[in-house]
Formats: sequence, structure tokens, C-alpha cells
Amino acid sequence: MDKKAGVSLSLKFVMGLVIAIMAIWVLFAVVNKFIIWGSGKTDSQINFFNELNEKIKALGINQQETQIFELNDNYLLIAFNNKDVKINIKDLEIYSGNKVSIDETIKKLSQYENALCICKTKSSRYLFEDDCLQPEDICVESEKGIMNNNEQFFLFGKGVYNLDISKSSDKINIKYE
Repeated sequence: MDKKAGVSLSLKFVMGLVIAIMAIWVLFAVVNKFIIWGSGKTDSQINFFNELNEKIKALGINQQETQIFELNDNYLLIAFNNKDVKINIKDLEIYSGNKVSIDETIKKLSQYENALCICKTKSSRYLFEDDCLQPEDICVESEKGIMNNNEQFFLFGKGVYNLDISKSSDKINIKYE
């Protein structure tokens, strides 16, 4: 009788041990996937920015391309052409109908002659001159100046923009709606 009790006890122990190991293995596999998914996510702003730069590089002279660009709060998409950019935004609604005009000069990074940058701003309503000088801001050098017709190109304010991109022999033109 002692022999049967020992075999039955060790069989239960082994079965419980196997089930526990399988449960722990499944738990680690599930947790690991969530950790990888969470850490591997890139910011959607960077994805839109990279797509825009790829389209500009692939564009030939006198060709046109379009792109949807979604800009989140506290982001500024801006082109620098050999100098700092003076931004004038008229009648920006601050809250409940109150409107102001913004007039700010955004400083450019000195290592670029012409560049397209996506910058994380300090405020979703105002711009500051050093908004594009932060370490997390991303700039890509451009072979030509980037304009919005004959104005400085920039996007500021949360929204979805339809960009019309064209390249001529002397500039890149990005119009938006």
C-alpha cells in the first residue's frame, strides 16, 4: 500500500509541475509580446515626417505628389531656407472665441542650410523662438529650399492636412489645405 501511495503522489507532483511550467511559459510569452509592442512603437508624427521626406526625395523635377499629414498638438512642421523663419499666424483661436495673432521668429539649427524639421513645441497654442532647438526635434537636410508658394512653409496646430508637393529646378513647393 505504501508503494501505491508513493507512485500516486509523485505522479500528481510531476503533473502539477508540468502544468505550472507550461502556465509560466505562456505567461512569459504573452508579457514579452506586450513589452516588445509597447517599446517598439514609433511616434505617428515621425512616420508621417519620414513618409514626406521619402516622397520629396523620390520626386523628379516638374512632378507632383500628394500626402495626407496628421499633425498632433505640440508639433510644428517647418522648413528652414538659409535663415530663421518668421511665422505670422493671424486670428488663432485661443479659447472660446478669443483670438490672437502670433508673430514669432523660430531659430534654425546652424548645421543645415535648407532643412525640413518636425519639432515638439512647448505649447499647443504659442510658438517660441527655440522650439526647434530641442534634442528630440528631427531635421532632414534638403537639396533645395522648401516653400509654400512664395511664403515660408510651416504647419502648426492639430489637424489633418492634404499636402500637394511639387519640385521645380530651384525649389520644392508644398501647398496644403
